[in-house]
Amino acid sequence: MFSTLLSRISVAGVIQVTAWFCISNAFITAFADDAVSRVPFVAGFDRLGRHAEVNPVTAGQLLLTELSCTACHAANNAALDPKRGPVLDGVGGRLDSGWIRAFLLSPPDVKPGTTMPDMLSGLPPEQRESAADGITAFLMSLQQPFPEIKASGLNPVPMEFWKHGNSEHGQRLYHQIGCVACHDPDSGYEAKVVKPSPLDEMVEQLNAEELKELGLSSAARKVQSVPLAVLPAKYTHRSLTYFLLNPEHTRPAGRMPNFSLTPVDAADIAAWLLRHQELTQNSAGPDSASNATLIQQGR
Repeated sequence: MFSTLLSRISVAGVIQVTAWFCISNAFITAFADDAVSRVPFVAGFDRLGRHAEVNPVTAGQLLLTELSCTACHAANNAALDPKRGPVLDGVGGRLDSGWIRAFLLSPPDVKPGTTMPDMLSGLPPEQRESAADGITAFLMSLQQPFPEIKASGLNPVPMEFWKHGNSEHGQRLYHQIGCVACHDPDSGYEAKVVKPSPLDEMVEQLNAEELKELGLSSAARKVQSVPLAVLPAKYTHRSLTYFLLNPEHTRPAGRMPNFSLTPVDAADIAAWLLRHQELTQNSAGPDSASNATLIQQGR
């Protein structure tokens, strides 16, 4: 079932379709202006494309690749290669089964802004639940050990370091190392007051027409943060800590940088991000590890 859902559909002339898709600025704007929760969030498009600050064809090509349209609709153009999804090897040991099942049933509701399509939307309601159970069982059967992290004199690694995260220190790191450049800061965090730059001060004093005339509209525009979804329902402390240590290992097409964190610092940030886990984690997925029939159905 899983491989069938991901089968490729070859469609000729995708580049021409790209141009058609982009020419209408009204269509592109409508695509981006809807409520964040159910609309795929593409940072580059949200920042520039929706405001007509780049050529509409370029904006459309960005959407084609970032939304992985060409993963199904073939295009003989390397510039249109799709953004690939996360690595599923070992996913059964990284993510919560209840979260996976809920995500399969309604991707945008579980992860606002996700670019994953609702693959089960075409099935009758009674089949959607069964399909989600099968795929979840198959994914949960994909188990592998976490990478071994070797300690050294310069990089001490405490035993089971992911269990000993310091949430308070993790909160400080989250707000200081660059996470809030893309993600929302915590409203309760008291940040240091930074003196506005001369440009910021000037932008504050200009109206919209003056900003446009000076080419500063982009500088004055609030940039939408990348949604984080409900991390405590998705990860364990161990799996999130390992993700923070090496994001590209499981998300090679992701935009999150590797901050070269120490294992202790990664565990601290994970502890803060998962500080409400006991209130949100849900393991209501199928009993996948031992159900061979369900695993085969999902495969």
